[in-house]
Amino acid sequence: MKLKLFISMLLMSVVGFSQALDRPPQFVLISFDGSKSHNFWKETFKLSQDVKGQFTYFISGVYFLRKKDRLNYQPPKRKAGASDIGFAEDDLGDIQRRTESVWHGLAEMNPAMEIGSHVNGHFDGSYWTYEEWTKEFTEFHRLVEKVFSFYPTMNTRFANQWESTLNAGIKGFRAPLLAGQVSITGKVLTDFKYAYDASQVLKGKWPNKHTPDLWNIGLSRIGLAGTTRETVAMDYNVLYGQCGGVFNPSNAGECKTIDDKLLAYYEKQTYYSYIQAFLKDYYGNRMPLSIGHHFSLWNKGIYWKALQRFVRDVCILPEVKCITHGQMAEWLDEQNRIHGYSVFNKLNQGLFDKRGISEIPRERLKVDLSLMKKVSFGEKAFIVPDISKTVEKVMLKGDLPHAHDEAPSDVDMEQFRYKPAGVN
Repeated sequence: MKLKLFISMLLMSVVGFSQALDRPPQFVLISFDGSKSHNFWKETFKLSQDVKGQFTYFISGVYFLRKKDRLNYQPPKRKAGASDIGFAEDDLGDIQRRTESVWHGLAEMNPAMEIGSHVNGHFDGSYWTYEEWTKEFTEFHRLVEKVFSFYPTMNTRFANQWESTLNAGIKGFRAPLLAGQVSITGKVLTDFKYAYDASQVLKGKWPNKHTPDLWNIGLSRIGLAGTTRETVAMDYNVLYGQCGGVFNPSNAGECKTIDDKLLAYYEKQTYYSYIQAFLKDYYGNRMPLSIGHHFSLWNKGIYWKALQRFVRDVCILPEVKCITHGQMAEWLDEQNRIHGYSVFNKLNQGLFDKRGISEIPRERLKVDLSLMKKVSFGEKAFIVPDISKTVEKVMLKGDLPHAHDEAPSDVDMEQFRYKPAGVN
């Protein structure tokens, strides 16, 4: 540790800083894609309030359109009414409850949540044209912002404020399947006056700019604890690696071979992977750690439990800020205004004042990676095989066909809450 501090200070003197950069906080960005399940909204709100953190929700426009009205959505290169993730229920109460969750998070919670765009039908847009992407964004804003015009019988206290608030508040985007084309979507996002794109994957570097007005605040690429492989920091990608790409034929969100022992191991492995990445960033160049999840309970909810544990453990630590992507973009804009864009090269190199960094995270979040190779359960031990390079290639891509299978809206979430050892 002392050697790293000495090297950092030496480098700062060599590059001729008139003064050392202030040490940035360790930003942690937690986000959810799709966001359909009502009870999942409530659970994520509870988690955020418990740690006084803030999350980003990339919502899908089709969840604001009843299934029987699906022909009112026209996706690119598909028939009217097509969607890979379905639509809202025909009961208008389903949409009304969803608008209430969005409004509560955006306008009533303190601290507030952020709403971003996941566009609509969850299609692969990697081969769409500029005009087709523009159409998809236009459809998204129509479906979401004008939902009370389309369904005027819905009675809510905020109907008159909804359209203007959502229009002003939605400033970020994550592409379905992470399948955007920067050269095209960057132009479209600029047209719609978005501030950032969260569709890329970043490894070891701070966010950068796609265009002069658009930040690339991508998901983190992290190591999978106890293996030699890496993954996008997203629940389904971790699931895919742990299952070796082989799933239960009757449940695409569960490994084909699974039992309670493996589930316990995989939950710990997921948590350790997040903690390992956090500590690397915290004591390294402080690049933001960006983790994406879904409103899903794959492998019996272990990824949701691991995320809860991670959030509860890190968001309360010194110099840690669990914020929204929009707040991250504002902070980046401020640094760019004060120091110029070259400041991010310096941040990538960790060229900031590292004196007095707290040891509390390292002391509290000890990760024994030896447990991830050989795990003992009573008298029986088993070796978890390494993940193949073929599987790793998929783990480093975007979402896969079943990565949007959400938990039912009425699912009992209490049984999937993380409970520390010894807590009933």
